[in-house]
Amino acid sequence: MKITYEFVTGEISGVEVDERLGGMLLDLDRQQYNNDQKETRRPG
Repeated sequence: MKITYEFVTGEISGVEVDERLGGMLLDLDRQQYNNDQKETRRPG
């Protein structure tokens, strides 16, 4: 599985990882996205 990262500078880097690690990384990304969405729905 190939994981692709885009840095703030616009540079893109790809890393080949095994399926188990890739699945965990995708799950962490999904959890972070969900948490960010939840925070945007809270009144300031």
